[in-house]
Amino acid sequence: MAQENGMDIDERGFEKAQAEAKEISKRRKEGKGGEELLKLDIHARGLLEQDTSVPQTDDSAKYFLDPIEAEIKAIFSKSTGFTKSTEDIDESEQIGIILDKTNFYAEQGGQEYDTGHITIDGKADFEVTNVQAYKGYVMHTGYLSSGNLRVGDKVIATYEELRRWPIKNNHTGTHILNFALREVLGMGVDQRGSLVAAEKLRFDFSHNVPAPKLLLS
Repeated sequence: MAQENGMDIDERGFEKAQAEAKEISKRRKEGKGGEELLKLDIHARGLLEQDTSVPQTDDSAKYFLDPIEAEIKAIFSKSTGFTKSTEDIDESEQIGIILDKTNFYAEQGGQEYDTGHITIDGKADFEVTNVQAYKGYVMHTGYLSSGNLRVGDKVIATYEELRRWPIKNNHTGTHILNFALREVLGMGVDQRGSLVAAEKLRFDFSHNVPAPKLLLS
């Protein structure tokens, strides 16, 4: 097809780029297997609170379906700390992105985080693999797939809807289960924790009141 259209194929360039992509993928997999999730420690959170240019994240859009436009307010990595650009961060390293607003659901209350992408159309793509909240600041953690991102960039935030739906259903399931347990066992049921994931839910509870006798006919 290339020849028919008078185009040449740079096979050596393709093979080089393919080898580089495989190496980056390998390092990322090794990192995921042994590297802890990038988090903001007390020192980093203190710097955020002192920086008036980085407001707490408006996450009200997480209750809606559509992608949103947002602005990058902070970029963080283990090797650079807070930085203005991703240019000096190795492609295999985890990066944290803080936006002025987000439609991603951060992990909280037993419910798992959203995944998705933060993009600049035709220029940059950031794969979000985890989302955590730190006293009002929501950090999207993941890897840069292409291009570079800078503080001040206008981006599109899109969460993975196919992952969100089963998580939402399982979240509803925990509330139904809590209600059903109280209906059957009484108000002595006390929730002690839960896990709400895409593939399953877990509901932990204690019950210190004797169960009511059931009449069988």
